[in-house]
Amino acid sequence: MAPVAAVSPAAQARAPESPEDFGLSGVQKAPRREQIQAITAEVVVMGHGANGRVQLGLSNGQSWELEDAADALLGVGNSVTIRRASLGSFLMTTPKKVTHRVRRVK
Repeated sequence: MAPVAAVSPAAQARAPESPEDFGLSGVQKAPRREQIQAITAEVVVMGHGANGRVQLGLSNGQSWELEDAADALLGVGNSVTIRRASLGSFLMTTPKKVTHRVRRVK
C-alpha cells in the first residue's frame, strides 16, 4: 500500500478571500485559493494624497488612489466597481463608464 501524503491543516482550512483583503498584495496577506474578482462600493470621501493624485474613500472602509488623471465627473455618492486586471493591477469603473487604473492605499 502506498503512503498517503499529509496535507497541513492550514492548507485545508483556507477560506475564500474576504472583501477586507481585496486589493492587498500577497506580502500583505496570506495567499488563498479563491479570490474575489470585483467589488462595488460608494465613494464617501475624495481628496488628494501627498503625491497629488486623487484618493477615494469608499463605503466599505477601503482607500484607493487613481494612478491616472482626475475624473471631473466622479464625485462623492457615486457607486464605483473595482475589478482585478492583469499582472496584479486593478481597474475602477465609474457610473459614466470611465475606467481608471487604481491602487489600494488602505
